[in-house]
Amino acid sequence: MPALDELAKHLPALRSASSTAAAKRLQSSSHRGICSIQRSLASIAEMTAEEAQPALELLRDASRQGAFLREMVSRNT
Repeated sequence: MPALDELAKHLPALRSASSTAAAKRLQSSSHRGICSIQRSLASIAEMTAEEAQPALELLRDASRQGAFLREMVSRNT
């Protein structure tokens, strides 16, 4: 996940005492998503090279898309 400071300032404060219920749900969903990604990455080590190939290709695509998003945001600031 790219860190996008330009977008972060528009997001709700998720861990503040004044965070809304919607912000808390967003933080919870984000946490579950990150946990899923971590489990998926860890499972690649258990695969053969042939089995891992499709997953690695998807990860490369996601990495390229994250880099593209970071580049697009930085151009517009």
